[in-house]
Amino acid sequence: SQTGAVETIADIGAGTGQLARLFADRCAQIYVVEPDKSMRRIAGRVLAAYPIVHIVDGTAEQTGLETHSIDLIVIGNAFHR
Repeated sequence: SQTGAVETIADIGAGTGQLARLFADRCAQIYVVEPDKSMRRIAGRVLAAYPIVHIVDGTAEQTGLETHSIDLIVIGNAFHR
């Protein structure tokens, strides 16, 4: 069930941005949070066509995002890393 509108999403441990790309046409803003510089660089290229995407150098524990600024947090393939 949906609890409300999803305007802003944070993709934690986003890697190359594969999961974020699935949401890119469905929300107002996406924060792609990734600690690895090379992965952020690839995500930046992959998601360059989406001006709503913001690439963030951060981790799940230290995203750098404002408190209460996210409607939905997604984590695709980061838990095992």
